[in-house]
Amino acid sequence: MARAEGAQTAVPTVIPAVMAGAMAKALDAARDSAFRQAVAEAAGTDRDLAEFYSATDYRPVWTGDDATHRARRAALLRALDDAALHGLPEGRYGRAALLARMADIRSTREMGEVEVALSRA
Repeated sequence: MARAEGAQTAVPTVIPAVMAGAMAKALDAARDSAFRQAVAEAAGTDRDLAEFYSATDYRPVWTGDDATHRARRAALLRALDDAALHGLPEGRYGRAALLARMADIRSTREMGEVEVALSRA
C-alpha cells in the first residue's frame, strides 16, 4: 500500500513539471510567431526586404541574443558611425533613433519592428 501511495503522490509532482514544460514551449512558439508576424508586416513595404526575410523564414539577423547577433549589431553601428568617412550622409541612417528604439523594446512585436529598422539602415 505504501508503494501505491508513493506512486500517487509522485504523479501530481510530475504532471505540473510536464505542463510547465509544455507551457514554456507554447509561450516560446507564440513569441516566435509574434516576432515573425511583426517582421513580415514591417518588411512588407519593401519588396527586397520582404523577399529576404521570407527566404530566411523571418529569422532574426540583428536582434538575436547570441554572440553572432551581438557582433552584427556592433558592426552595423560602427559602420553607421563611419558613414561620413565614406561620403555618406550621417543623418540618413538615423543611428541615434535606432539606438533609442533598441533601448525601448518592450515586446516581441517591437523587437520584430526593430529587426527590420536595422536592416533598412
